[in-house]
Amino acid sequence: MARAVIDIAKLSHLPTRPCYRLLLACFVLTSAHLFFSASLTRWSSNSPNASSDEATKSSANASSMTALPPYGAEDARRPVVPQAKLLEDFLTWNEAEIASMSPPVFLPPIVPSPPIIDPFPLLSSNLMPRKLRRLLQAPEINRPSHFRHLHPSHSQEFTHQPSRSYFSRFGSNLKSFGRRLNPAALSSYHSSLNPTGMAPLLIGFTRNWPMLLQCVSSYIAAGWPAEEIYVVETTGTMDANERGLLGLQNPFYLNWTQLGMLGVSVVSTPTLLTFSQLQNFFAWTALQRGWTEYFWSHQNLMVFSYEHRRPSYSPAATAKSDKSSNTFENNEPEEYRSLYANALHTLRQYRDPSHPKWAHHFFSYDHLTLVHRDAILSVGGWDTHIPFYGTDCDMYTRLMWAGYTQNESTAPATGAGHILDVSTVLDNTGALFRIPGIKASFPGDPYPRSRNQEAEPSSAEAVTAQDPSKFTEAETYTNLLSTARRMERAKYARGNGYEGRIKSWQMKQQGGQGEPFYRDPEGFGTGVEMWIETGRAVFSEKWGHRGCDLARKWATGKNKATGNGLNDAWRVERDWDAEKEGGGGTGGGW
Repeated sequence: MARAVIDIAKLSHLPTRPCYRLLLACFVLTSAHLFFSASLTRWSSNSPNASSDEATKSSANASSMTALPPYGAEDARRPVVPQAKLLEDFLTWNEAEIASMSPPVFLPPIVPSPPIIDPFPLLSSNLMPRKLRRLLQAPEINRPSHFRHLHPSHSQEFTHQPSRSYFSRFGSNLKSFGRRLNPAALSSYHSSLNPTGMAPLLIGFTRNWPMLLQCVSSYIAAGWPAEEIYVVETTGTMDANERGLLGLQNPFYLNWTQLGMLGVSVVSTPTLLTFSQLQNFFAWTALQRGWTEYFWSHQNLMVFSYEHRRPSYSPAATAKSDKSSNTFENNEPEEYRSLYANALHTLRQYRDPSHPKWAHHFFSYDHLTLVHRDAILSVGGWDTHIPFYGTDCDMYTRLMWAGYTQNESTAPATGAGHILDVSTVLDNTGALFRIPGIKASFPGDPYPRSRNQEAEPSSAEAVTAQDPSKFTEAETYTNLLSTARRMERAKYARGNGYEGRIKSWQMKQQGGQGEPFYRDPEGFGTGVEMWIETGRAVFSEKWGHRGCDLARKWATGKNKATGNGLNDAWRVERDWDAEKEGGGGTGGGW
C-alpha cells in the first residue's frame, strides 16, 4: 500500500500525506457503499410474502409484529389447576341442584364449506417487486395522472406524504429516510378541492378477505389511487391479523402485507364495531386527520369506470367540459373521465360556496357515498342504539329534518361508474388489473359461455420480462363487466333477506378453530341477526313507527307545514298495537 501511495504521489506531483488521506477516504466510501448495498439486498430477500393456502398462516404480515410471541406464551410455563378444582372454586352448589339440571344437548356439527383458495396468487408469488408493481396498476386509461390537467395550478405543498408503499423498501426512497416528495402519487385535480390534498376512500372490513381484496382491487383498477384507500379493520381480533396469527379459512382473516403491496393503508379499531359505530368511527377518523369530506364504500362491491362509453380522452376537451359543467343534471363529460375523476368532479360541485348545505351524495344508494363530515357531527352522529338495519333510515331522516340536502346519482349520466353489488369472488382477482393470461370467471357461473371471446391486444411484454413465451392476451373490459353483472344477478337470485345473507358471502369462511378470537361462524351470524331485529325495535320505539317511511308520517302529522320531527325522538306514541301485532322489530314497514 505504501508503495502505491508513493507511486501516486510521483505521478500526481502531490505530497505523500494528502495522497494517504485521499486513498483512505476512497476506502471508507467504498466500504460504506458495499455495506449499504448488502443490507438492502438482504432486506429485499427477506421481504414478507403472503400466504398461499389454508395451512399457511399470514406469517408475513407486518414482519416486526410476527416476531412477538403468541398470546398466552408466558402462561404456558405456569402450572395448571385441575378443572374439578376450578369448578369447585368458581361455583357453590349442592347435590340436589346438580341432580335437577339436565346435561347440554348439542346441535349437529357444522357441515364444512369448501376451503377458500388464494384469491390473488400473484401477490403470494416470488415475482420481483419491481415487476409486480408494474402489473398492479390501473389500466392506462384510468390512471390518475391523465386527469392532472383538470386543475393545472397545482400546489406542491400537499404532495409531501409519508411513503407507505410496500415497494418503497426496495427502491431509493426508503421508509427510514422519512418523508419524500411524490408528485405522481397524488392527482393535482383534487389538491385544490380538499385542503388536506386527499380524497380518502374508507372501506370497513369485518369478515371475508377475498371479497375485500376484490373490492379494493376493483377500485384501484377503476383509477382510485391506492394511497387514498383506507381499509378500516373492525374484526374484533385486536392485533392478531397484523401479527399473522389467523389463517385464510378464518372469516376474520385480513392480510396486511398484501394490502401494503397494493399501496393501501389499514386502520384498526380496538374492538368489533356495528355499522352505526363504524360510521361514527369514519367521522372521528376524518376529524382527527383533517378531512372535511370523505368517501366510504361497502366491501362487497365491484366497480368499473365507463371505459366502453369513452374509449379515449383529451386533456384539453376534458378541461373545457369540466369548467362548463357544474350541475348534477349536466354532468356528462365531453371526454372520458374515470370513476375516480367523476367522484372528484362531484366533490368539486359540493365545494362550491353557492351550493346548499349538504350531508351525503350517494352513488347507487350508499354502495359508494360521499360524506360531509360536519353535517354528521352537527346532528350528533349516528345513533349507536340502532346497530345495523334501520340506523341509516334514522340518520338520513334526521339530516333531512336538519335542512341538509342528500342527492343520489342514479342515471348513467350522473353516476361515477358501474357499481355492482356481488356475493362471490373471481377465481383470480388479477383479472381486474388486465394481467396477461388471467381471465374473468367465478364459481357457479350460470352462463360461463356468455363471455365475449374478442380479446384486446396486450402490451404486457413492455411491462414485465418474465418468460415472454407464455404471454397471452389480457382480459377485456367487456368480459370483466359482463362477468361482474352475472355475479350480481347470482346474488339477488338468492334473495337479499336473511336466507340470502346466510347463504351469501358473509358465511363463506367457516374455519379458524384453535386460532385467537375464534368465533363460531353460524353463531356469529345468528347474533348479528338478533341484533338487527333489536335495532329495528329500538328505532320503532324511538319514533313510534315501524319502517323507514318516517318522513312521510311526519309530513301528514302534527307538523304538517314543515314535516319536521327532529326534536320528537322518544316522545311519540306507538302507531301499532304491540300486543296484537308484535314488537317493533318486525311487521309494519320492515
